[in-house]
Amino acid sequence: MAEVATQQISKSKSFKAAVLFLIFLASISLTASIIANDKPLFVKTESGFWFPAFSGETYYNQDLRFADLAEMPSDTISVIMPPVQYAPGATDIENSGFKSPGQTQFKDESGSRRMLRAWERHHLGTGKRGEDILSGLIHGTRISLSAGIYCAMIAGFIGILLGCVAGYYGDRGIVIPRGIAFTTIIGILPAWFYAFNVRTYLITADIPVSTSTATLQAMASIMAFFAVLAIFASLGLLLNYIRYFNNKVNFPIDWVISRIIEIVNSLPRLIIIISIAAISRPSMANIIMLIGLTYWTEIARITRAEIMRIRNTDYIASAKSSGASPWRILFKQALPNALPVISVSLIACIASAILTESSLSFLGLGVPVDIVTWGSLLAGAREQFDAWWLVVFPGAMIFLTILSLNKIADTISSRS
Repeated sequence: MAEVATQQISKSKSFKAAVLFLIFLASISLTASIIANDKPLFVKTESGFWFPAFSGETYYNQDLRFADLAEMPSDTISVIMPPVQYAPGATDIENSGFKSPGQTQFKDESGSRRMLRAWERHHLGTGKRGEDILSGLIHGTRISLSAGIYCAMIAGFIGILLGCVAGYYGDRGIVIPRGIAFTTIIGILPAWFYAFNVRTYLITADIPVSTSTATLQAMASIMAFFAVLAIFASLGLLLNYIRYFNNKVNFPIDWVISRIIEIVNSLPRLIIIISIAAISRPSMANIIMLIGLTYWTEIARITRAEIMRIRNTDYIASAKSSGASPWRILFKQALPNALPVISVSLIACIASAILTESSLSFLGLGVPVDIVTWGSLLAGAREQFDAWWLVVFPGAMIFLTILSLNKIADTISSRS
């Protein structure tokens, strides 16, 4: 008993530490522009005051430019700079060539070279062009968390919707007339031809331009596919006058969705993402769309299994006997009770998305060169193997983030 209590206390402490670390990362991502920026937080002159770091301004009037303290207008009264006075990816020629955190750092000021003061230093070192690693880590936190959350939203929407439909209706929950089933099956080939074969050139032409545009074209093709099927299904209503075609048959929606999940799972996800990202225009939106559209299957599988378990409970049977519609029962009764289990797969999806985005950034695929991420910082170490700080600090952020997310998921799973 004492060992069990000790393990529970240890798990509770590690869970709290994981939650606190993620809250810390969220706070960093929300305040990244305030913490690390080469623009002042506040500038007061005789003619007024401004907040360049918040507004993105680079001019306080039409003639004078301020980017750092050395370029402040002569009538400046006071200025407040961020704690880290470097923008992510900004070049510092004086400290280029992989300066380590403890190495002497200099600044060229009015033709004379001086050592950087404590608050001006690159505290975690620099990269090849003198870019500040600490600023890159801070702004990379925003990129990684945003990518993980948005990918989970896309994958969660698709996975939860398909999983709920497959788990609740099964293979016998949807009953349609045989005539509609007959004409729908006939319409699959024409629908595929008009939706995908005819429109293939549109999707292919848009992939090198933007994956987002190509995704919209793919979604339009999917809608066209179902529109053609709907037309053929409506033709089946004409067969209802024949007794044989008027009989009801079961539509195996669970079998169809399960086969789709198996097909998607059989594809090499990372290879597909890398292939499309390599030929498309670099964009974080493209990466998020690609990851979200390929990581929904696990969410759908877990949602399906949990809904199948819940649909046989007494309160679902009571809701059915009260005359509630299937969709109301599904989204008002079944889904809320399945959310604790589904949330575990959503958290795992966030962790997988962060890891995939970091891998793509490390490979230099899909991410614009002007965006600094944890993976791009790691990639800088390939040019200088002695630059240990380019491996330790970004690698530690990725490791601790994935570890914290997995710990939260494991704790929720053990309690649900």
